[in-house]
Amino acid sequence: MLGVAGAATTAQGVCSARGGRGWIGPAAVVLLALIGGTPGEADAQAVGFDAERRAVDGDGGLAMGPVVAPQSAAPSVNRIAFFGLAEGDSTYYRGDVVRVRVGFTQAVTADTTGGKPYVALTVGTVTRRAEFAASQPNRRMWFEYTVQAGDFDGDGVSVPANGLKLNGARITARDDTTALASVTHDPAVGGPSRKVDGSKYRPPRVDSVTFHNSPASGDTYGYGENIQARVVFNHRVSVTTTGGTPSLALTIGAHTRQATLAGPGKRTRLTFTYTVQVADLAPAGASIAANALSLNGGTITHDADTTTNAALAHRAVAADSTRKVNGRQGRPPKVEGVTFPVVGPKDSVYWRGDTIAVRVGFDDSVAVNTAGGKPQVALTVGTATRQATFWAHAGKALEFVYVVQAGDRDADGVSIAANALALNGATIRGTGVASTRDADLTHPLVAATAERTVDGSKVRAPAVRSVAFAGSAPDGGTYHYDTEVRVEVGFDRGVVVDTASGKPRLVLSIGAQRRHAAFVPSASTGTTLVFAYRVQSADVDTDGASVGANALELNGGTIKAGADSTVSANVTHDALASDLTRKVDGRPRITSLNLFRRGGSPPPRGVYGYQERLGVLVRFDQQLILRQRVHLSIEVGADTVQLRSRSNLREKGSAVAFFYDVTRDAVDTDGVRIPKGALTLSGGWLRAASDGVTNARLEHDELPADSSWRVNGRLTPVPRPAVRVHDFPAYGSTYTRHERIRLGVSYSVGVVVTGTPELTLNLGTGTRRVAAVRSTLHELFFEYVVQAGDVDGDGISVSANALSLPSGATIRLAADTSIASALTHDSVPASAVHKVNGSRVTAAKVRWVSINPPPSRDSTYTRGELFHVNVIFDRAVAVDTTGGRPRVALQIGDSTRYAIYSHAHNFGPANHVFNFEVQAGDVDTDGLSIPANALELNGGKITAPDDTVRADVSHDALTLGSAYKVNGDRSDAPHARWTW
Repeated sequence: MLGVAGAATTAQGVCSARGGRGWIGPAAVVLLALIGGTPGEADAQAVGFDAERRAVDGDGGLAMGPVVAPQSAAPSVNRIAFFGLAEGDSTYYRGDVVRVRVGFTQAVTADTTGGKPYVALTVGTVTRRAEFAASQPNRRMWFEYTVQAGDFDGDGVSVPANGLKLNGARITARDDTTALASVTHDPAVGGPSRKVDGSKYRPPRVDSVTFHNSPASGDTYGYGENIQARVVFNHRVSVTTTGGTPSLALTIGAHTRQATLAGPGKRTRLTFTYTVQVADLAPAGASIAANALSLNGGTITHDADTTTNAALAHRAVAADSTRKVNGRQGRPPKVEGVTFPVVGPKDSVYWRGDTIAVRVGFDDSVAVNTAGGKPQVALTVGTATRQATFWAHAGKALEFVYVVQAGDRDADGVSIAANALALNGATIRGTGVASTRDADLTHPLVAATAERTVDGSKVRAPAVRSVAFAGSAPDGGTYHYDTEVRVEVGFDRGVVVDTASGKPRLVLSIGAQRRHAAFVPSASTGTTLVFAYRVQSADVDTDGASVGANALELNGGTIKAGADSTVSANVTHDALASDLTRKVDGRPRITSLNLFRRGGSPPPRGVYGYQERLGVLVRFDQQLILRQRVHLSIEVGADTVQLRSRSNLREKGSAVAFFYDVTRDAVDTDGVRIPKGALTLSGGWLRAASDGVTNARLEHDELPADSSWRVNGRLTPVPRPAVRVHDFPAYGSTYTRHERIRLGVSYSVGVVVTGTPELTLNLGTGTRRVAAVRSTLHELFFEYVVQAGDVDGDGISVSANALSLPSGATIRLAADTSIASALTHDSVPASAVHKVNGSRVTAAKVRWVSINPPPSRDSTYTRGELFHVNVIFDRAVAVDTTGGRPRVALQIGDSTRYAIYSHAHNFGPANHVFNFEVQAGDVDTDGLSIPANALELNGGKITAPDDTVRADVSHDALTLGSAYKVNGDRSDAPHARWTW
């Protein structure tokens, strides 16, 4: 193995053998010493190291001979080399830059305050300065010299020994600016690869050719769009266009198109532009062939020497699918044809009020802007010109219409002159990339024909041209209760409807029933009449609603021609068949089924204990009447529990509530579940309140188990109250004088109440202590009647923990009276829908009218049976019978009978009872009914409690159907008398 000294000697020998073109620093010497081997092997390793070091440095240049700097605190030069190669023929020409890189033994910094360092270059017989250009913190400095006119060196530029001059500058260690660098170094020879000839310039050459812009929209250049290509030179060039303009040949499909230079000048980048024409088509993309740049009579020369021509050779640019070309895309649309889309009227004559339609078709899509006016097509009618006005637009076609007037005559037929389409203040332009281009409106004439003669002295009777359902049926193609079925009847010309003596109507076939859809003037137009029908409870049609032929009935109204009110429309029409997408089912149906907790906050961990009450609310889409009970089966753990509805629905409602009180042995760790089809009747019925006959549909989906509704009857809960406002003001959002504000305190577990609990109500700036008026096992009810001075513009509220127990009052757990109820509860915040204004008295209105009880047997009231008519107002009223007793008219068969006022219901002064006892001769086999507005004062008065405002006694009709038949000729066993 060689020693260190031997390795160093060998390395120096390698450099000498290479003619001083390489160098080896101290690290290389140490490396060779460690590698070992024969002298020949060391030489090979040294050469390999030099080549590797040159590859890493990336300069490919020549360096001076070896300079082995000693290891010390002060930096020193360990390498000086030419950076980069002279292009082409290894010669630097005038204007070329000679670059020198100086390497140091450690990172250095240059202070150029007193001057800039430079490297002396030997160019031929003269010395030139390569000026300091830049430095990096990785031990390197660069120096540059630009070749001048008189420079010449046939052997190659070189750097003499110690050619690095400080020139007043300081070069120090980067980390210690007191340590001055040593700038001594050996010479560096450029050799024949770095000759110098300043007598001429190097010809500029093309570095790259590329497409410079992308299509404005998508991946395709359209009509009128510029395709830009850019040619980049390696040096600034000068372009002259005196004899012609340089161009670049583009390949577009099968064609070669010349892109023209966009402006002469001195630059390194030249841009060429070509505007796409209609015939251009390149679905694979535009391309540029090799050497496609041509002078075309112009010149491209070196910017400093116009005698040195640029080299124009370059590589090809391949086609690219992101730069396709389609000259038809974006070009201005052009009129393709003007036609009369309808051959002509049946008798080949347009009469007064008839519409002459004209269609203008374009060869591409157009956009019409009518902000400044509507386009027109001039028609020649006889010797007169009439304007058909723009009416509709669809894609490539525009529709124009003209309605024939009284004075129009044309025995030869209407015609259209050439170029008769006029903008009239509008714009017609292309779409997409052609959106700024005005369409070409020129077109040939359309000759007159005998099929389109005109006689405005006559009026044609309008006729039905279409009958169709409007819109889509909701909920999977089924119209349910109270949804609207609309039918549109279209006429072939304008009509006028007169409803002074009656409204036209359209007969719908819904199952076996005939229903009348009423005329809707607000939704109708001059040529389309709209008829609407709201689905009733009894409506069922599994095949879909239909309209029979000639189902349009005038019903006392008239439908006349819009152009002449003496001409009646022809209302005959074809049938509109049933359609499974328009089924009808108006029967009451379940809209939701969900569990709820009766009062209080959810229990800890979502587990309901002994005697806590869970509620199930089944909501229907309309109001119902319930007779007897409805049962609901729920699954609690492994047990099935059958719940009964809370009570008979003696008043109309849209929901049925069920309650489950947790038993001591009930356990359900997954949560209560309600299986599919759990709702059943038990000897009674649940019917639509609107007719009292139509049975409700009881189908419903499963309500799966939910861990929020777990049950454990072994837990004994503490009652916890929940406060809520029970209802809303009768009208709008404000309670007025005499109106009751109802508050409730609910418990999810049964409680026993003694005495009179109180609840503090926040009203305006004060409070009101409201006493409980009644209680049930799970709820306390509080009522406050608004007084004259009560005002609250923000809405009433209840503070947290406002429930109190005056002396003698208690609330305890019903299952264990040793457990007292908690009195803590959440607040009820103020709400704008619960405002108060006691200075105003609002007239009471009838909410609804009902009959109770139902017949005792066979759905028939018999002689001597007593029933009551309940009239429920929206607020308390006072009934004064001094001048006579109010009464309610009953329709029993063909006779009118009267239920006479009896008393206020024990539910409160808003509910009042009228009595009727069936007499001999009272017979109604279809079921009794109460007409609309049947409540009569009969000399009495119904007013606000202070007698200030009379009540509004109008109300809707009540039809009960066959469940409430009457037969006074039959006398059954004595009837029980109901007390209310």
